[in-house]
Amino acid sequence: MTLRPITLIVPMVLVAALAGSAAAQTPPPPGAGPGAGMGGGMGGGMSLPRTSEEVAPWSARIFTRLDANQDASITGNELAVFANPTVAAMGGSRMRAMIVQSDTSRDSRISAEELAAGAQRMFTRMDRDGDGRLADDELPQRPAPPPPIAMPPPASTMPTFPDNPPDGG
Repeated sequence: MTLRPITLIVPMVLVAALAGSAAAQTPPPPGAGPGAGMGGGMGGGMSLPRTSEEVAPWSARIFTRLDANQDASITGNELAVFANPTVAAMGGSRMRAMIVQSDTSRDSRISAEELAAGAQRMFTRMDRDGDGRLADDELPQRPAPPPPIAMPPPASTMPTFPDNPPDGG
């Protein structure tokens, strides 16, 4: 199954929303608080990496946040945060799918190395011109809001019914 890059990337941008929930499970490593690393205070450095050099540290931060029991692997229980209705509504299910697809050993345990390789593949797919940097037009775009529902205008006259003749009688 081949997924479009935007389908895989949009959830990564939303990981900042997950940072609060996941942080309640796993404290950040020393020096990795808000404002540390890239992202400058946006969820403790959870913004999408803009260069290929930023991918490995970025995936390491995500891994650290999700590996709640610190057993060096992310398992289904640790991905349960994505089932939270608020998180799911913001693309959590797509984020979970990207992480699960990183499990190249198919043992239902995602290692830090597998997540790093999956994040690098994701970055490479997004970097359309291959320059190692994501330009604004290569970043995932928010989907357009749905068009408003067209409602018919109200009728200018009341419809007539057999038990309500138009002459009132």
